[in-house]
Amino acid sequence: MGQLPLAESRLCALFVECILYGFYIITFAYTAQALLFSGYMLKGFREVNKPVAFGTTSLFFMITGNMILNFHRSLRAFVFSQAPGGAEAEYNNVSGWLNIVETAFILFGTLVGDWILLHRCWILWNRTWKWISISSILWIGCFFCTIRIIILEASFKDRGVFNSDAILPYGSSFWAASILINISTTVLTVYRIWLVMEANKQSGLQPLEVDEFPKSTLHFVICITVESGLLNTISAVATFVTYVIASNSVYIMTAIELPVAGMACNLIILRANRRTKRLLKFKMKQAHADYLSEFLAGVPDTIPLSTTTISERGGLPTTNTGTSSSLPVIPEVQSHSRGRIEELPYP
Repeated sequence: MGQLPLAESRLCALFVECILYGFYIITFAYTAQALLFSGYMLKGFREVNKPVAFGTTSLFFMITGNMILNFHRSLRAFVFSQAPGGAEAEYNNVSGWLNIVETAFILFGTLVGDWILLHRCWILWNRTWKWISISSILWIGCFFCTIRIIILEASFKDRGVFNSDAILPYGSSFWAASILINISTTVLTVYRIWLVMEANKQSGLQPLEVDEFPKSTLHFVICITVESGLLNTISAVATFVTYVIASNSVYIMTAIELPVAGMACNLIILRANRRTKRLLKFKMKQAHADYLSEFLAGVPDTIPLSTTTISERGGLPTTNTGTSSSLPVIPEVQSHSRGRIEELPYP
């Protein structure tokens, strides 16, 4: 079976990217609500998690710009092209500004997604740089590879990017380093949460485990971290493999990579925010139940009733106190089991 033609791969990439963009825009809308609103009230400027808001907004503009640009190039290639080579000639114009901007969207978008992973890992490790030093060096290397690839593409005159021995090493290094960043930050994040869980067990602090929340909050954070890390890693590995073997299907994989990276970041924020809201509601109900139980603790089991009768001899009223008639006490509200509820780092 021969290699997928360039024009067909570009058309398939646009189709896949449009579908994924629809899913991404839904997650972004809910993510913006979680970052900017607290309930029905707009958060103050100091309350907004500005690094995360900046990262997600930057990803939104890059993903949206890349999709619009691909749609525009498809119109030029398949509808408005007057070149003898048709769509192939349009897409082979590697040094054109449209191709350079598309490359910048993909590479810088991947850098922003990796930066969000580094930021989350840095926060979890109490802003200690030594834990993310290697990943940070890899990220800086990715940044310089991005600049070098853009410069080389702007001066590239031959047909096809993969024929250039000058560009291929930088592209391969970029995607390999991105894979290592995804794996290292995910492992460090999960390891940090596991250490906190072990410390809680040794200190006697039990996680909140009731019918509504069968798993602890830290266990939940581990699950969403691993899931998002797998999404990023699998898409980056597929892009790296197709890039190294110089297959035209790399355009399909890069069309998948950018929206998937955005959705992975958004889903962490969404699920963490949803879990936090549910835990907050549960804590409010628990506090209300504890207040009622403490308030009713001082009420006696029976409330004596006083009856007044008229004495036959002196005609004086006498008061008899008895417990034959009594009011039942409201049953004491059973409080839920107390447990520690850990705060999530996002949003």
